[in-house]
Amino acid sequence: MIVAKVNIECKGCKIIFTVSMKNRCRKYCSSSCFYKKGNAFGNRNGNPGSKVATTNRRNQVIVVCSVCSSEISVKASLAPKLRTCGKQLCKRTHKAVMSNLSNNGAFISGFFEKKDGGKEHYQSSYELRRMKLLDSSDYVASWTKKHKITIRYIHKDNTEHVYKPDFLVKWIDGETTLEEVKGYVSDKDKFNRKNVAAVSYCEDNGMVYRIINECDLEFRKKQRVILLEGPDNCGKSHIGRMLAFNTGIPYFRFDKQHEYWDRGMFKKALEHDQPMMESMLRQLHQDVIIDRCYISEKVYSTVFDRDTNEKLIKKLDLKLSKLGAIVLVALRRSYGSHDDDIIIPSNKFQALHDEYIKFIEWTKCKCIVIYVDDFDNDLNKQCPLIENAIEQLMLSDISKKIIMIEKETVTV
Repeated sequence: MIVAKVNIECKGCKIIFTVSMKNRCRKYCSSSCFYKKGNAFGNRNGNPGSKVATTNRRNQVIVVCSVCSSEISVKASLAPKLRTCGKQLCKRTHKAVMSNLSNNGAFISGFFEKKDGGKEHYQSSYELRRMKLLDSSDYVASWTKKHKITIRYIHKDNTEHVYKPDFLVKWIDGETTLEEVKGYVSDKDKFNRKNVAAVSYCEDNGMVYRIINECDLEFRKKQRVILLEGPDNCGKSHIGRMLAFNTGIPYFRFDKQHEYWDRGMFKKALEHDQPMMESMLRQLHQDVIIDRCYISEKVYSTVFDRDTNEKLIKKLDLKLSKLGAIVLVALRRSYGSHDDDIIIPSNKFQALHDEYIKFIEWTKCKCIVIYVDDFDNDLNKQCPLIENAIEQLMLSDISKKIIMIEKETVTV
């Protein structure tokens, strides 16, 4: 019986060897060439896996774990099936990677190489995403997971537990934050207890505590919510319409504000309309520019000594700050003259101005303050500066920030 044979050039040592037609798909002359080339670990199919470093003795090869990069010696016959060093953590990590689960919050761990040369260990895809954002941010001076801060809190069974936040971040403006990266919260009671203890610890040590969610990690596009405020006759509505035209963000203004003023219905509107507005913004995740909201009720009720719901106002402010809302306050240097259709008495304008200044210090939202008469009421001068300030606040990771726009200069 005649057996057909074919000559093949070895991809490893480049010699010509002869095989039968049955084995014509072979690419290497021997197993040693096959292992030395480093293709024995799944790379032929594009899968991540270990690679052969070198052979140390007969029938033994040294392989490098695909997760922790440690070197181990194994039999040559086991090398093609080996992916990790055998540690449980490495096995689970490799399984998550091979299942393509790393991009939607499943378990994954490994080491992230920082731009300064250091390495940080991550235990979820959320932590890995946060590391990438911190490492690429121009506002971050330094960050690490290797801090030694531990926070004690009381569990619901009255036992003391220890909690370690995920990240210690130092910003270029001098602020220091402790960050906890969270996706889904399974035990809300435990989560709340840890948060209360962490906030108290940060207040005592001059730091800020932050919870990082999906929006902060930019799995979803950040929502742009612009709240326009200011005393009457400051041109905020004109600014809002120009911003909507330039940016494409929808502009909303309630067209029956004067009727509500005459009927004294602002408290009812606060208690019924504003919670619905916050819920709508949170669920739809749409960009919007809103001309007057709960802020006007807080300021005007104080100036005109009107009954209101302070507890609800504080709750709405906290919720909108979590949405990343930006408050744009338009003010004037002088309120000497105003339009004839303004229903606010002229002696109240300065009091409104002062209350808006107090609100800017009180609110948890990011704020932009512009003095419109510094620009001769010219929208073409005002709007580019406002748009740049909005973009700066959207990119900033700092929770509370105030930008003052005055005399064509921007002060943070």
